[in-house]
Amino acid sequence: MSHDSGEMMKKYIVVKQKQRLTEERKVLFQGMAEVESQLSCLCIKYKELDTAAKVHVQADEKELKIHREAEATTHLHFIANQKTVCSIESVYGTIELQLYTHKYIKKDNIIAISYDVLDGDIVSDSFYIIWTIEEGVRESD
Repeated sequence: MSHDSGEMMKKYIVVKQKQRLTEERKVLFQGMAEVESQLSCLCIKYKELDTAAKVHVQADEKELKIHREAEATTHLHFIANQKTVCSIESVYGTIELQLYTHKYIKKDNIIAISYDVLDGDIVSDSFYIIWTIEEGVRESD
């Protein structure tokens, strides 16, 4: 596999989610991940510990895409201030869901999104997710 300008590196990342309505917090991932920086795109790959789901995050200047493979395969697409149609494929078929992204921030070591899950025009859920990439390799505690 050839990588143009991208260099694959193992970095320690933490992925936190906050349910915006209930303020319930959850750590979705914490550990070593493959991080690749290509031009304006930051790619992160990791395997969730509790679910063993494979997650692939692609963040560029304008949009964020998350591909998550578990019992169901989820394709999520976020563009700030826009509605996007996403899909969840499982053995029971494909469900489409609409997201509205309020905020999307991408910096060298941080990706953050704030979004709503829509049911028609009604907000059925709201989340905030932040990926923090730590420089350097962390020694195990």
